[in-house]
Amino acid sequence: MSEPHPLPLWFLPLFPVIFAGMYVLIISLIAELGGWRELGQLYPEPRGIKRKAIRSFGMTSIDLRRGGFPLPVNYSNVVAIVVAAEGLHLRVWKLFAFRHPPLLIPWTEMERIESGHLLFWRTLTLTPRGTSTRIRLIGAPAKAIEELVRQLAGQRAELVGV
Repeated sequence: MSEPHPLPLWFLPLFPVIFAGMYVLIISLIAELGGWRELGQLYPEPRGIKRKAIRSFGMTSIDLRRGGFPLPVNYSNVVAIVVAAEGLHLRVWKLFAFRHPPLLIPWTEMERIESGHLLFWRTLTLTPRGTSTRIRLIGAPAKAIEELVRQLAGQRAELVGV
């Protein structure tokens, strides 16, 4: 019967380097496939901005789908969402922030807003202008944004006199 081979000692100092490399590669791949990098180039959050939150949601889940990529990338409980009058603020938990800059997508830059359902939960799919990335929010954030968009549309109608 053959004995199992012990782990070579030269591998121990390489393990942290290999682990860090894999971590960086996976986080970068998620940012690219989901479209966060594309959104970050178009809608970076300005430094030092004060977020005037209408509603705030800590560590929620969103789905991002970019262009023709068949599967959504799920950011499960790692995204903080702030719904503000100026736009939608998205920020990834610091542990996963590599290649995921904070975002501010103004409401005026939303090309399409579609409501729907996923089983028992309300969903809202947002498509920012100039990008192939779609953002799907589920539950309370979707409802809060839907209400705000209705209010903003009503205010615009009052200003125009519709």
